[in-house]
Amino acid sequence: TFASVGAAAADQGVKRGLQGQAPGLSQAASTAGNFSVMAPATLGLFLAGRFSHNSGFRAFSYDAGQAVVVTGVYTGLLKKAVQRERPDGSDSLSFPSGHSSTAFTLATVANSHYGWKVGVPAYVAASAIALSRISNDKHYLTDVVAGATIGVISARTVVRVNGETRGRQRRFAVGPITDPQGG
Repeated sequence: TFASVGAAAADQGVKRGLQGQAPGLSQAASTAGNFSVMAPATLGLFLAGRFSHNSGFRAFSYDAGQAVVVTGVYTGLLKKAVQRERPDGSDSLSFPSGHSSTAFTLATVANSHYGWKVGVPAYVAASAIALSRISNDKHYLTDVVAGATIGVISARTVVRVNGETRGRQRRFAVGPITDPQGG
């Protein structure tokens, strides 16, 4: 992603600036973005939507579940393909950040369904999760920027595609048109 390439120059400086900052908050945010928290939360959200009579919430929960799966697949494939070593040397699954991709996926779906009043706090929480990964020496800035980008793109795609299948009108379409004589 272009944003990750631009962030590469700042990797070391951001790492030095954030490493070890706000350890309690950083650990809490990192834990919130962990797979062991996000997976059950997403499954619970999906199941709640399955039984909800509120069609808006049901659509949100389905989009969130599908987007998290799509994001997880892309993130996992990239981690295996790139094999970037983590800053702390613990393994070679640093790029892209799964915490960031999942957090930004959920924030983007929330923003798409509920607008900025829910979206802004969701993006703030997603940013805290992403920055905690740098502070905890698990990722570089480029890792979290790439993860966030994957999350946003995956979520926007799922919401758009699912919106079309639920009968929402498309905002933009391109197609051929002719006059009555076929010209």
